[in-house]
Amino acid sequence: MTVQFLCIFSSYFHQGQKPSINTSGKSDIYALPALRLSDPGWRSALDGSAVTPKRYVTVVLYTSVECPIARKYRPELKRLGAEFGEKQVQWRYVFAPEDKSAACAAFRESKLVGIPVFEPDYRLAKLCSVRVTPTALVFDSGGTLRYRGRIDDRIAVMGEWKTRATRRDLFLAIREVIAGKKVTRPQTDANGCFLPFVVEN
Repeated sequence: MTVQFLCIFSSYFHQGQKPSINTSGKSDIYALPALRLSDPGWRSALDGSAVTPKRYVTVVLYTSVECPIARKYRPELKRLGAEFGEKQVQWRYVFAPEDKSAACAAFRESKLVGIPVFEPDYRLAKLCSVRVTPTALVFDSGGTLRYRGRIDDRIAVMGEWKTRATRRDLFLAIREVIAGKKVTRPQTDANGCFLPFVVEN
């Protein structure tokens, strides 16, 4: 119940309040932080080994075992993995460190492409102003952040879920980055459940 409340509240907050980051004209497009993907200190949720980024297009998906919105997106993430595979994209799913066994079980059950990881200090999340799950980050092969935001537009105000997406934001962003094009919409509002460090603060 608490997680669901935080998800609904987060959705309301993001729709009803202006973001604290600089806007660039349209309400859902903001300036991305100028940073390159270095070693964020990830540890594999499967065996605890260090996971460092490679020179691929990289999708980092902040997700959660408990968040109902994140759970609803697992089929779409599986679909994206099948569409792009691991030859074009490296996939990293960041789970809360508190959910070690549950994260492994959820990842295996979902049959997602990529590696589930933990980011104990949420360093990359904080640098990229990620506050909720699910939120996607897309980095090009040089490590530059090209997209930050939602997976698609199915989650709306106050947690309302549309049966079909009218815009697959993450799919479009990945396709444009792979093609070496400028991302048409580099920032969208992600709605979901607050990350632990947001709740604690």
